[in-house]
Amino acid sequence: MKIVLAGGGTAGHVEPALAIADELQASSLAKQEDIHFIGGFRGLEGKLVPARGYQLHQIEIVGLPRKFGIALFKYPIKLNRAKQRLEDLFREIKPDLVLGFGGYVSAPSYLAARNLGIPFVIHEANAKPGVANRLAAKHATLRIESFSGSMENALTLGVPVRTQIANLERGKLKSQAMEFFDLPNTGKTLLVFGGSQGAERINQSVAQIVERLLSQQINVLHIVGELNLSRYQRKSKSGLANYVVLGYCNRMDLAYAAADLAITRSGALTVAELACAGLPAILVPYPVGNGEQELNAAELVAAGGAQLLMNKDCSAEQLLNMVTKLIHDSELLSQMGHQAKTIARPNAAKDIVEQIRKLTSDAAA
Repeated sequence: MKIVLAGGGTAGHVEPALAIADELQASSLAKQEDIHFIGGFRGLEGKLVPARGYQLHQIEIVGLPRKFGIALFKYPIKLNRAKQRLEDLFREIKPDLVLGFGGYVSAPSYLAARNLGIPFVIHEANAKPGVANRLAAKHATLRIESFSGSMENALTLGVPVRTQIANLERGKLKSQAMEFFDLPNTGKTLLVFGGSQGAERINQSVAQIVERLLSQQINVLHIVGELNLSRYQRKSKSGLANYVVLGYCNRMDLAYAAADLAITRSGALTVAELACAGLPAILVPYPVGNGEQELNAAELVAAGGAQLLMNKDCSAEQLLNMVTKLIHDSELLSQMGHQAKTIARPNAAKDIVEQIRKLTSDAAA
């Protein structure tokens, strides 16, 4: 079959789409050359998709403005232009199905598919759907959600994650991971990241306490976001041993394997990966948007796999207090890791591809 995957911007949209693409190949449902990605010009898809060997078609996209103004009046024109561009593309490649993961690039993809009579499937990663998926849901051939109850008449199948993380055995990779990041294979390791773009509130708070963490034999692996790298990297190079700063990490499987505890945002992909990895975490939901990150965190926190810290309370001292209490309690960390795995959906990609198989088989019958 030929399939279009629409998702761009952050890793939270791109990585689940890539996991589906990999599974489509593994299941022999689609060949690599018959898998097409739709993305924008400024998101991570420009780097991640070609690196994995898939075709990327980039379009000018724009988000729905949240404030009244001239940009709001221009939005329908820009949306229609993107839709027409995709209609031309879809006529050329003749996809059997369009699968969208929400975000700016999905809206024109859904419209183009509907206008041409191409079945389209919605995947909603967050506990609270975004505008594009909410508006397109009633016209979708199939709706798939990650959190039960986030969309009406949807199958709850979870967030597809990369095979290396879905089947991650942290203990077996620990030594390799520590060597990969040039960290000593002694003491405890704290992983800090804020999603693919970084999180400045978390970055600043951790930077203020890093010396005190290191004094407690806690290694720190800090992924700060590419735009923040130069500022924080200076500190890691100023004589602070066991403090590693990265802008972006393309081996998150090894980052999870190296860590005993994580401090991170609670994007849907991050929560899904933490659960699969069985990695205890302190979750600091991003306060901007429609409140989806706090809802994303709820299931993992309720299961006992993570603790919640609101962004407004994410001070250096509060983080130091929470990290110190958790990371030195090996029994508690083990229990939290076990509880995290109880809500994991490591087969999400396979389950979603199986639904695509059924959908296309029924259409062909």
